[in-house]
Amino acid sequence: LLETFISQLPAHVEQVKLAAGVGNLAALALYKRLGFREWGREPRAMRLDDGSYVDGVWLMLHRYAAPIPA
Repeated sequence: LLETFISQLPAHVEQVKLAAGVGNLAALALYKRLGFREWGREPRAMRLDDGSYVDGVWLMLHRYAAPIPA
């Protein structure tokens, strides 16, 4: 689904940014497999139902630029 979304973006969209919880290893692995690279972390970005917080991992995909080294 994400691959389809990215492939159908207008040509002028050069970057796609998203975030996932630091513990969401499956999502992070998927995003990195699709070419996203981590560019930052946000402490306590997401509040869970139990009242605890999770840091957010921000990732970016550059559609036309040379890949960012991992």
